[in-house]
This record gives sequence, C-alpha cells and structure tokens, in this order.
Amino acid sequence: MDINRIVERVDPDSWDERNSMELNDMPRVLGKPGVPVMSMHTIDDWLVPLSMQQTYTKRVAANGQSGLLVNRGLRSATHCGFSDAELSKAWKDLTSWVERKKVASLTFGCRFIDPEAPATPTSESRKLFPACLK
Repeated sequence: MDINRIVERVDPDSWDERNSMELNDMPRVLGKPGVPVMSMHTIDDWLVPLSMQQTYTKRVAANGQSGLLVNRGLRSATHCGFSDAELSKAWKDLTSWVERKKVASLTFGCRFIDPEAPATPTSESRKLFPACLK
C-alpha cells in the first residue's frame, strides 16, 4: 500500500497561515493524544533515541490515556527505517482500531518485523541483527 500516493492533498485557505510558526514550530509533547495513536520506533535510532518514546508513553499513562497509545518497536539503527510491509501492516492495524474499535496489538518486538525486508539505504543496519524467530 502506497499511503503517500493515496492521501488526498488539499491546498490551505491561506499560505501565510499555513507557513505560520503556530503550525510549524516544534510542538510541546504533553502526552494527551485524545485519539488512537500508533507509534512506530526503530529501537537503535541514533537521531531520536527510544528513551523519547518511553518518556512519551509515561506522559500518556500519567494523563490516563494509555488506552489510546500502542507502541511498535522495530529493530533497526536508522531513523524511520521501516519496510513497506511494516508500514502497510501498521496502517491497516491503525485504521482497524479507529474504524472497528479493534485495538492494535500491544505486543512489542518481532511480531511486526518484516523478516523479508530487503536491505536499503534506510534499512541497511537490519543485517546487523539476528533474524526474528518465527
């Protein structure tokens, strides 16, 4: 599934508003999602360490909204080094959660990793990790 290809593009009413700092400044992360959120994180990401995900998870829990957050950790040392199959599975699970109230699995780890993901510039580090057990 090519999500980028199927997402509808809508021009803003005002380009000045679109480019405002209110929309483009770094948002504060309060841990109050208010809607279902599935967060995917590569475990050995050097740009955004996994501890950032753990901090967010704690903030969500402190706000009593843990039922709105599912985390998926995927083994890679790159930032967002997900395969198409992993992204497609996550998208299907998230939409199933939102549309049919079927909550995405809380299982962490190999269950969501595509064992056949080819080595690409964004997933080259995968070959450094042992294969997931089936």
